Amino acid sequence: ASCFGVGPLLAGIIRDQYDIDTVFISMAVMFAAASFAVAVLLPKSRRIKSGDADAPPAVPWSTILRHPYVQGLYLVGTSLAFAMGASFTFVAIFLERELGATATMVGAVLAIQQVTNGAMQPISGMLADRFNRRMLIMGGATLVAAGYLTPAIVDEYWVIVVGFMLGVGVGNSIAQVSTQALQVEIGRGLGMATVMSLQATSFGSGVLMGSMLTGIVNDMVGTRWVFVAATLVILGGALAFILRT
Repeated sequence: ASCFGVGPLLAGIIRDQYDIDTVFISMAVMFAAASFAVAVLLPKSRRIKSGDADAPPAVPWSTILRHPYVQGLYLVGTSLAFAMGASFTFVAIFLERELGATATMVGAVLAIQQVTNGAMQPISGMLADRFNRRMLIMGGATLVAAGYLTPAIVDEYWVIVVGFMLGVGVGNSIAQVSTQALQVEIGRGLGMATVMSLQATSFGSGVLMGSMLTGIVNDMVGTRWVFVAATLVILGGALAFILRT
């Protein structure tokens, strides 16, 4: 998460110093370098043989999809990804148009949440090992919702920065670590890769819906309401998770 946070900040600096074309050229170069590093440095994976003790159990999809924790985690994961899609689509528009922020300032807002998320991971892990993970997911999601609500109710740049850092960054760290811990528990019985794949699907579908549906919200009632919508979706997803589990 910390490495992911460097991207928006670096892109903002490059845009302010050069232009938007240089941002995309830099992205292409870094993607190529990452692909080369994976091809050269990543060790070969061990193939699972038939009858291997590490092979996942053969559980019917009908059983997996009916599992309450699978459903609950999918819903809360989709809601958090929905808000992320909305944020990455409209936070730059809001900050530049409403507050006159530079690209570097926009990048700092997006970066601070990811850097905080990464820095908080060890603490979140200790919390997930000691306390009720359902309540931690609910609490983390509530913090994220509060962070995303900040641009809707204030006009101060530094207040928004703090909101994204303490709300979105800390909250996502707590919710994500507890979610992953529950995925491991469930995956032991249903198949680890299967459970993980469903959560990856929830992330992709959430980002897609967040980007598209909040575009409609923006066109109808304005950019501030995008963040209100993201907040409500997160709270709805967290409540659905608690009720389903």
